[in-house]
Formats: sequence, C-alpha cells, structure tokens
Amino acid sequence: MKKAYLKILLALIIVVVIYLFKSSEAWQYLTLDILKEKQDLLKNFYANNPIQTVASFMGIYIVATALSLPGATILTLCSGVLFGFWTGTILVSFASTIGATLAFLTARFLFKETIQNRFREKLERINDGVKKDGSYYLLTLRLIPLFPFFLVNLVMGLTPIRTITYFFVSQIGMLPGTVVYVNAGTELAQIDSLKGILSPSLLLSFFLIGILPFFSKWALGIVKSQKHLEHGKKPIQGLESVKKYYGKILKSSEDLKTSACCTTESMPLHLREILKEIHDEVKDKFYGCGSPIPPAIEEQTVLDLGSGTGRDCFILSKLVGPSGRVIGIDMTDEQITVAKRHVDYHTKKFGFSEPNVKFIKGYIEDLESAGIKSGSVDAIVSNCVINLSPNKERVFSEIFRVLKPGGELYFSDVFSGRRIPNELTQDPTLIGECLGGALYIEDFRRMLASLGCQDYRMTARSRIFLQNAELERKVGMIDFYSMTIRAFKLNLEDRCEDYGQVACYLGTIPALPHAFCLDNHHIFEKGRPVLVCSNTAEMLVQTRYSQHFKIIGDQSVHYGLFNCGPTNVASESKDGSFGSCC
Repeated sequence: MKKAYLKILLALIIVVVIYLFKSSEAWQYLTLDILKEKQDLLKNFYANNPIQTVASFMGIYIVATALSLPGATILTLCSGVLFGFWTGTILVSFASTIGATLAFLTARFLFKETIQNRFREKLERINDGVKKDGSYYLLTLRLIPLFPFFLVNLVMGLTPIRTITYFFVSQIGMLPGTVVYVNAGTELAQIDSLKGILSPSLLLSFFLIGILPFFSKWALGIVKSQKHLEHGKKPIQGLESVKKYYGKILKSSEDLKTSACCTTESMPLHLREILKEIHDEVKDKFYGCGSPIPPAIEEQTVLDLGSGTGRDCFILSKLVGPSGRVIGIDMTDEQITVAKRHVDYHTKKFGFSEPNVKFIKGYIEDLESAGIKSGSVDAIVSNCVINLSPNKERVFSEIFRVLKPGGELYFSDVFSGRRIPNELTQDPTLIGECLGGALYIEDFRRMLASLGCQDYRMTARSRIFLQNAELERKVGMIDFYSMTIRAFKLNLEDRCEDYGQVACYLGTIPALPHAFCLDNHHIFEKGRPVLVCSNTAEMLVQTRYSQHFKIIGDQSVHYGLFNCGPTNVASESKDGSFGSCC
C-alpha cells in the first residue's frame, strides 16, 4: 500500500511540474529566434559566472529530459553557443543520459509491475528478446532520431533491461545526434530552421549506423554457427521419439510402463510441505526418478534441465525466495505449456509480488542458444532427463560451462551396471522409459573426468524393477539403478588425499538443523568434528556451503591417500556406492 501511495505522489508531482511549466509560458522562449537574439547576453553571463552557468544548464537539461518537456533541441544548440563544441558535447551527453535514465526509472516504478503482471504471457517473448538483445534494440532506437526519445524512455522502462545497460547504451546511441546539434550551435548564425539541421542524407546516415549493430550480430552469428559445425556441434538429432513419447503418448505418470521415471526416493519433510502447494495438473504429469532439490539455495539462481511441467521448478521457486531465480528448460511444447499456465498460480500461492521462475523452450545440449550465459548459474538440477539425451557429453559440457565457480550439479537419473547393446539404445519405448539411454556408471565416471570433474558424490541409490513382461524380455539381463548424484565445478584431485583436515557442520541450514548429508558416506552431525579428505574439504569450503561449515587445517602438509572408501576408479562396492569419497 505504501508503494501505491508513492506512485500516486510521484505522478502528481510530475503533473504539477509540467502544468507549471506550460502555464508559465517559459517554453515559448525555447525557440531558435530567441536563442539567436540572446546569444551575446548568454555568452557574457557564462564568461562572468562559468560554474553557475554550467550547473544551471545541466540542471535544466536533466529536468527537461526527465519530464519529456519540449526544448531539448534548443538547449543542445545553446550548449554549442555557450560552451563550444567539446565542452558542450560532454555536458549534453551526460545531462541527456541522466535525464533519460531518470525518465526510464520513473516509467519503470510507475508502470512496469502493473503492465508486466497484466500482460505477462503476451510480453514473455518480448522480455526474452530484450534480455538477449536489449542493448542492440536500444542502440538502434537511439541512433535513429526518427523515434521520439521520450517514447523510448517510457517503453524501455517497462522491459527487464538493466539500468546500467540502459545508461551506457543510451549515452553511446545519442552521441552522434548530440555531436550534430552541438556543432550546429557553434555555427548558429548560419541556421535558419531546425529542420535544416537534419538533412535527408544525414538521416540516412543515422539509419545505416542504427542498423549496423544488428548486421554485425547477424554476421557474427553466421561465423559462430560455422565454428560450431566445425567443432562437431551439429544440430541435435535423435530427440523426435522422446518428444513424441512425452508430448503425445504419455498423458500422466500412470501411463509409464516401469518405475524408472517415477520417484521411489522419499522426499524430505520440508519439500513434502511445499509439494502440497503445487497445482494438481503439474504433479499429475510429473516424470522423475528422485528428489534432486539441493539445500541452502536461498537467493540463488537455479537451472532445471528438462523441467517438464515444472514441478521441481515451482518447489525451487519457493525455496530460492523472491530474490532468487529459477529457470526451467524443456524441449516439449505440451510440457512447457502446462508449466507456463501455472506460473501466476504459484506466484500468488507463495506470496510473491512477481514471478521468480521462467520456462524456456530449448535443448539441454545447447544451453547457449537458450540464452544461458557462461558462469551464470549457482546450481543445476535435473530429474531423470539426461538419460534421454543422445549427446550426453555435450550436456555435461554445457552444465560445467554455465555453472559459476563452486557451483553445484545435483541430479537424479537412471544408470546401468553394464553397457546397453546398441540395438536396445535405439528402441523408442526403452528410451522413453528412461532405460535405453541409461549411462553405464563407469562411462559416466570417465566422461566427467574428461570434462575436468575428477570427483562426484552419490547421495541416494535404488534398484529399478521393470514390472513389465515385454520390457523384462528385452533388458532383463541389465541391472538399472535410480541414483542421485552431486558434482561441483571445482579443481579437485582424482584420488582422496589426506591433509589432516577436519570438518564440522554448524547446523545453520534451516531445513537441516541436526545433520548435513554430503553423500551416502559423509553425514555430518551438528557440532561433531569429522576427518575429511581434501576433495571433501573443498566441496564444503569453496561452495555456497562454506558459511555452514568450519574447516580446521589446510593443505600445507600431506599424509598420503585418505582411507575413506572405494576410489573413483573402482567398480560398484558391495554396498552399491560409487565415487571417490563415497
């Protein structure tokens, strides 16, 4: 309510100032004839009062631009008359940019929330375009003086473009026009009309300059695409059967033929409470083999690979809070449609003023094309989706590209105890049931190692039972497992090394007051010191978990290998564990 009153007050102030300006008839003095008549008087005043003149000029220009008052053109000419070309250009460049930014922020404060909430679905594509290419759009609008600048300020204020981007791009984009008018002001005696300043040839030049950023981006895109092809990044193939299975054949989780794509892992209590708030349609069409929701993600940016109808995204939305951000990416139209349909429902359910979750149609093998920048994500989750990809190495390569240093991959998926015969990996039903694409655990280990991830941890593992006679005949000889795994973007060693380090959990994660489970061999009780290898210490001290642990000791003295269980090069242990320290 307080914000609403502030909006009303600000709007009234703007209206009053504009009314006073109009009623005072001051705008009538902002003409070319008056400027020519008074130029000697103005020059004398500047000579006697340089600081006062500069301050007054800057203040008047900023207010005029911020309130979209008429007269900016005359003021720009005036700067050339008073200050000369270089000083006038600098003053106008900063005054006009500051004023435009104030107008931009005012429009954002007054209208953005209302417009975005009312027309969210219609504006979604525009918002995505602005986030991806907003600086190009803005630069073009600024360079071509045919677009009224007050309208640019208003419209851009309704978009998600960052304020700092808006400021600097506006300053660069308005500079050519500023130069033209300030230079014209230095030759005021030769100007008979404002229309004569911008000749048709000059307007054409501005237009060509304006479209140059988009032409450059287009050319770079062609070069980049060619390089991708040269490096083997060809268009993703082999996903049509998956799209059909999850978009057309399956109507709900009841249609699945095995338990592979259905979670058998018990969800923690605090997540079950949030699950009660998730819309029924979202839950009915959920397919997953675990509960890959990591702890301590408040105010984090989390990416869900293969988000489907958005069940896990909406749970994450509640956990990261209004200051966090959740991105779901999925290639299936039917799934994405359901997820987007319920964004408003969950925003209101969680008591947020605006959505903190968005869904993108795209491929997990090509996050770059989906607009996910390198080093931009704190945590990545995925629930029984990576097995569906025909190019898993590309998926994991993209994962480690977009993760921030110390970022976490936390995912559940289907793995196998042996390599699956090629003919079975092409079976549409087996692929759709998350079996045909299951990774052999040792191949998974080798793949991560080749990408620079030398150590991963397993937090849960359960055997998958086929429960279908037809599938049993095809793949009954293969043991399949649902596993939840975590890995970090850290520089770790390929073996567990002993430096005499000790870790102690502080019990400060709200959902985990008594103990923290790093993996199925490392359960840290609150306040209880535990000897750890250097990799485990790094996972706790070089990630977002650092504030919840106290690590005693450093890596100055080495004591040899850490005796903590099977190493990364070993096969499955008797208790079914994998990984270095687990």
